[in-house]
Amino acid sequence: MDIKKIKLELPVKDTMLFISNSILDINISSNTPKTKMFDKISNAYSSKENILRLISLLSYSAYMKLEKIYTAFINGEDVIKSFKENYSDELVDSCLFVLEEIKYSDGSNTSYYKFSESVFDNLKYVFSSEGKAIAEKEYLFERVVKGILNTYGIIKKEYFVTFVNDYLNTDYDYDTLLDKIYSKLILNTFVERFTINWKNINESDDFISKIAYSEALGNLAESQKQLNFDYNYHDLDYILKKAEIPLDVEHKDIIDNIHNLNPNIDKKVIVNFIDEVIMGIKNATDIIKPLLENADEEKVEDLIDYLAYAHNELELYVLCGYSPNSLRDDKIVN
Repeated sequence: MDIKKIKLELPVKDTMLFISNSILDINISSNTPKTKMFDKISNAYSSKENILRLISLLSYSAYMKLEKIYTAFINGEDVIKSFKENYSDELVDSCLFVLEEIKYSDGSNTSYYKFSESVFDNLKYVFSSEGKAIAEKEYLFERVVKGILNTYGIIKKEYFVTFVNDYLNTDYDYDTLLDKIYSKLILNTFVERFTINWKNINESDDFISKIAYSEALGNLAESQKQLNFDYNYHDLDYILKKAEIPLDVEHKDIIDNIHNLNPNIDKKVIVNFIDEVIMGIKNATDIIKPLLENADEEKVEDLIDYLAYAHNELELYVLCGYSPNSLRDDKIVN
């Protein structure tokens, strides 16, 4: 086992508190020295049951990277080198459970870390056939949650729970589902939850969103309520694609067509236009204005017409995952 030192410039203690208290239920106080935190967490990961729980913390990409590091360990290769090759902030967050703090007398106050060999050896459970089966299920869960929120942006909790359970063939209640989401590093900063108290009526609704709460988000939810549409129910393949395909790939034709009509505009501005149309938290004039800058006069009219067409083709959060055109096609509106 390679025990060369690693320098990590991260808020290690905060992450360790999260792992110990939110994931492992160890309940370590915030004034516990980091060295003792590492010892307690290492002890907690001495059992197969707890080491398998790690999979619910990892994203699938971090799981695959950690497997490469573990393989280096098994093969007697340089683990630190493999760690650096597969480095990402997310991986470091999830790797902290196999690290332990060591102090070096190198004339600085820097903390260094090494891998805890006894804990690292227990990763065999994580990458066993049982562990890999769990990881595949967790990956599907991760993609479904992201796909739903990328499709609808903001969604009532009842619909959110129904969608997740239907797509995954599970039976989560709301609290259990949220606990699962917020214990997963890839999702706990992606998912927002909030309650809206409606104006002039004695009612409130709970929502799940990928958008941080703001007054504009409240207006978006209120617009949804006024329109009173049911959410557009897509199949699982569609939802999984929404979790993984970036806007510039999904809407490549729209981006290329706008760029052809105004070659002076940066494609990033066009992607931002698509994002803002879908989000629906800016007015149309503010969204379109940057795309008209430096456009050739003879193409401005065609550009405006195409932007209107693109708007009507895009699925909007305010329309509960429908596009204006699909609403007409499905005869939901005239």
